[in-house]
Amino acid sequence: LPQAFPRMGSLSMHLARRSLAHILFGLVAALGVHSQPAFANEPTAARIDWQSDVEQAWANSQTQKQPLLLFVKTDGCVFCTKMERETYSNQSVARQVTDTFVASSVNGRSIPELVRKLNIRIYPTTVIIGPDAQVLDSIPGYVPAATLQSRLEIAAQKSSTVSR
Repeated sequence: LPQAFPRMGSLSMHLARRSLAHILFGLVAALGVHSQPAFANEPTAARIDWQSDVEQAWANSQTQKQPLLLFVKTDGCVFCTKMERETYSNQSVARQVTDTFVASSVNGRSIPELVRKLNIRIYPTTVIIGPDAQVLDSIPGYVPAATLQSRLEIAAQKSSTVSR
């Protein structure tokens, strides 16, 4: 009989852990549903057409006389993914980028010379370069949508005054 108590204790612990796991899973699932952005269900959602070839994006920037928005990231970078999911998927940001910039998203490890020239030290980094090759802004790290929008607006204004 004394040997049965440890087993009953183990079984009770197992059931308690399992119940706790179910409760936690339910909470996470419920919170996940409520944390979806409102624009996620919009059928006409703006989307950034990222170019993966930086040289082609640069040529397009010059041809279209629009600044180049270069989003430099790396594989496995948590904040790079967060910025893609939360900032660049924001409808206002996506519209602003699409209307004003030529957008290129690239793995920093594939362009080491450019990373060095642009003095990129952390990932992600967003660099905005005018068609005249002037760096208009360099934004290191993750930034929320509102912050990025104001920085993009300032860079676009700089570009239009520099281009004249």
